Amino acid sequence: MATKTLTKAQWKQFEGEIWKYKSPALLIDDHIISVRFIIDKKAMRVLYEVFIDGEIKGEWIGDENELAKKYWFARSRNPFLSMAREREKMLGKRLSKKIGMSVEDAKSQAIIIYQPWFSSFKTMKSTWERNNDSIELYHENKES
Repeated sequence: MATKTLTKAQWKQFEGEIWKYKSPALLIDDHIISVRFIIDKKAMRVLYEVFIDGEIKGEWIGDENELAKKYWFARSRNPFLSMAREREKMLGKRLSKKIGMSVEDAKSQAIIIYQPWFSSFKTMKSTWERNNDSIELYHENKES
């Protein structure tokens, strides 16, 4: 299957429109994806917020949603890893492996969370190019 994506100049134009507060949109596999930038004041960084068909739903955060897998940032979280490392320090590798609480066991229990933002444009672009077959600029028909 042939993939259709934007040229380098079109990606530059798209990124420029984000910074001009225009909230540009792309048509990716029959979904309208709009992006705007927000400033995370707590971490002092810029984030690219991604809307799928004009909305963000909390139910898409789980790992079973296909829309989130294709358009949002996948982040792996492992709440058990730090506890397993502490146990391994106290008990030793051999004993913790014997009772089934080793670091290797904890690594296999990672949870994937999909976030509706990206911290860099390059990551957002590569995620969309990797997960989708067709990417086009979307222009609404504005009638005066």
